[in-house]
Amino acid sequence: MGGLEEPGWRGFALPRLLTRHTPFASSIVLGAAWALWHVPLFFAPAASQSGFPFVWYFVNALALSIVFTWLYLKSGGTCSWRSCCTRG
Repeated sequence: MGGLEEPGWRGFALPRLLTRHTPFASSIVLGAAWALWHVPLFFAPAASQSGFPFVWYFVNALALSIVFTWLYLKSGGTCSWRSCCTRG
């Protein structure tokens, strides 16, 4: 179920952010939102994020967001994280 959020981040939010901001700024905004979206999981004992340092998670989300934005732009807007990274 967790992968179902990806169309919202890269399929809906990213194209709209790119109309108003640079790719880097769009990546930072989206990465921050992506990390903050997962904050509740840091308080759920059964979640993989439980006990993981949030600062590292936040930095990782920003970095991955930059990579995913680059992939999205290089593919002409047809590459999501799922289609590019899990199916090749």
